[in-house]
Amino acid sequence: MTLLLDSHTVLWVTEDSPNLGRAARRRCNAALAAGELAIPTIVFYEIERGLRRGRIRGPSSVSDWRSRILSLGVREVPLSADIAMRASDLENLSGDPLDRLIVATALVERAVLLTADQPILDWRGNLDRRNARD
Repeated sequence: MTLLLDSHTVLWVTEDSPNLGRAARRRCNAALAAGELAIPTIVFYEIERGLRRGRIRGPSSVSDWRSRILSLGVREVPLSADIAMRASDLENLSGDPLDRLIVATALVERAVLLTADQPILDWRGNLDRRNARD
């Protein structure tokens, strides 16, 4: 099954951050070995925003980040009309449009979402998710 990374988990994986829990790291390694580790393309937009605000360190451009992430063997999941429409239908989920698009991507792809975003973890929707801090 595909393991889909939220924006912060992409950074934690690529930067070998201690914020990524042991179980989450094992899940990432297993998914990568199986060719089932993926990211929504909207994550690159979030990375660019973080770079501009000085909140992300590492490669200085989103293009460099993308190359780095894809070189690991991570698969991109492009934004589609199905994902955009699904994002607009999510009830009781945070109003953050990027979070909604990431959750919708996981739902459309029938993927497990790896996140540490508490509103997503607490959401009562039918989403298969794992806490990235575990």
